Amino acid sequence: DYRRQARQKLLEYGIAAWSSASNKQFVKVSNSQNRAMRIITGAMKSTPIKAMETITGIQPMADRRDRKVLVLAEKLKRLNSHPMYERSKGFGRSRIQRT
Repeated sequence: DYRRQARQKLLEYGIAAWSSASNKQFVKVSNSQNRAMRIITGAMKSTPIKAMETITGIQPMADRRDRKVLVLAEKLKRLNSHPMYERSKGFGRSRIQRT
């Protein structure tokens, strides 16, 4: 279990920076996780990724990336001593309003 957490931390390091990457670039990161899940589960290449995620309990990289980006954005909004505080003031202002 410790090894799995260590590998996951390595893959997630700097994942918030991947939010601006193209899908083509992000697929490379996701593919490395998918290969690791195949090794962990001993699954064949034809096994659906969703099934492997369920078996291993590992969230999809895109979901973890989105979560990390949201957490980072909230930190930037709340820490007025952070160097990115001024630049982050406009984040989330273009959200669609409910009617």
